[in-house]
Amino acid sequence: MKTYRYRLEPYKGVGSRYTCPQCGKQRVFVRYIDTYTNQHLGDDIGRCNREVECGYHKKAGRKNEKEKVFNAPVYTPPALVASVTATEVYSSTMAGYEHNHLVQFLAGKLGAAVVAALVQRYGVGTHKYWPGSTVFWQRDIGGRIRGGKVMLYDAHSGRRVKQPYNHISWVHRIMQQDNYTLVQCLFGEHLLKGNTLPVAIVESEKTALVAAALMPQYLWLASGSVGNLSTARCKVLHGHKVILYPDAGVYDRWAAVAAGIPGCRVSRLLETGTFSTGYDIADWLLENEIYSSVK
Repeated sequence: MKTYRYRLEPYKGVGSRYTCPQCGKQRVFVRYIDTYTNQHLGDDIGRCNREVECGYHKKAGRKNEKEKVFNAPVYTPPALVASVTATEVYSSTMAGYEHNHLVQFLAGKLGAAVVAALVQRYGVGTHKYWPGSTVFWQRDIGGRIRGGKVMLYDAHSGRRVKQPYNHISWVHRIMQQDNYTLVQCLFGEHLLKGNTLPVAIVESEKTALVAAALMPQYLWLASGSVGNLSTARCKVLHGHKVILYPDAGVYDRWAAVAAGIPGCRVSRLLETGTFSTGYDIADWLLENEIYSSVK
C-alpha cells in the first residue's frame, strides 16, 4: 500500500499538540511532520482537533516540483491489526464508582440502580490517571477489548473538563505500551451480537448511556467523535435498522456517511430548533426532564 512522506504527528502527550492558528485554542492543533527528517512543516500546516467548533485543516503538500512546497496527498496508513487489552486490566477498572465523577452525576439524574446496570453492560470503568476520571472501554462484536478511552468530567455539571487542557487519554498510553495498535470500534459494539433492536448512534459515550436509559427501544452506540463515524466502522451494523442522532451543527456531515450505510436514516431532531453547536440528544432528554420517569 502506498504511503506518503508527510503525515500528521502521532500523539506523544500534550507537548505534541499546539495552538490552533485559526481558533487560538491551546493543545488542540496537530502538525504535519516530514517522515524523511522527522521535522515539523510550517507552523500553520496541520489539523485542529476541534472538528465542529473550528474545523481548520491545512494539508501538507507540494505546489510544484521546482518550489518543493507542500502539496503531497494526505498520509494513508496501511491496514492495521488491532491490539487487545488484557481482561485483567479491564476488570481492574470496573469498580470505584463512588469516586467516578460522571457515574455519580448520572446517578443523580437517572438513579443509582439504573446507572450501575448501564456501566456494567457497556463497560464503563474508573481510572486514577486524573482523580474522578472515567474509562470507556471499546469492545468489538467478537468481545475483544480494543482499548479504553480515559476522560475527566466535572462532578457538578457532568461536562467534560477541557481546561487548562482537554482531559482525554487512552489506557495503553497511560501504561506506556508504545507498541499498542489502537483500532477503534463503536462504543457498545459488543452489544450487537444476538440483538435485534434497531440501532441508534450518537457521538458521545456519555450520550449513549443517557439515551440507553431513557429510550430503551433502541440499542445505543457511540462513535466517540464526529470524525470517527465512517462507513467502514459501520459495516458491523449490516442487517440492522440504523438511525443516527448527530449533535447540533453536524447533520450534513453525518448524512453524508449515512448515504453509504444500508438501511440508515438520520434524525433531524436537533436541526429543528436554535440549539448551540455540540448540543446533543442527552442534553435534550435531561433538559426536558424525561429522566424523571426512570428513577
